[in-house]
Amino acid sequence: MAMPIGITCAMIYFVRHCPRWAGLFSVVSGMLYSVVTQHGRIVGIDGCSFCAVLDKTGITGAVTAVSRWMGVENFNIHEPWPLQMQVLGMVTVCVSTYLFAGLFHKKESAAKKALTTAFYEKMDRPVDFETEVGGSEDMRQLIIIGILAMIIGSGICLLAFFADSLSGIVSCLGVGGVVLVVGIIFYRLGLKSKAKLAE
Repeated sequence: MAMPIGITCAMIYFVRHCPRWAGLFSVVSGMLYSVVTQHGRIVGIDGCSFCAVLDKTGITGAVTAVSRWMGVENFNIHEPWPLQMQVLGMVTVCVSTYLFAGLFHKKESAAKKALTTAFYEKMDRPVDFETEVGGSEDMRQLIIIGILAMIIGSGICLLAFFADSLSGIVSCLGVGGVVLVVGIIFYRLGLKSKAKLAE
């Protein structure tokens, strides 16, 4: 689900002359493609009407040919498709449907085009921290992250008491110790920087 949304967000950023519904169309198309590639996990192989539709429309033959070209032997369309076919197909479907929707951009009303233009103008405008945020919050965030890292690091170190082997104890103490040290460094840096800014 995240992949079609991520691809569409990238398309929205780079291809701006599209109708407002292009993003939704691209995401839904990507999700439908995902259902096709994973339908074997949802529907049993006995009497799978989905496979019958894919066979009749010629999709099975085309996908099998692509799978052989990609070096995948013994491809079964009912089983979850190989990762490379899922990713390549998802990118192809989301990008092509978004670009296809762009063909209808000229048919959008002037009011909708103005809303789209205003959206991109607002997105491209740099953030003015002084007026919009109220100044930089970096030092406060550094202190908060330091405290959280110290808590998490301490918690991981405590897991060493429940480890049943020496390697488990060393792993808990090693990982927890590193996180704890990083948290202490962040916390001290945040306090020092905050004190300097106060002077």
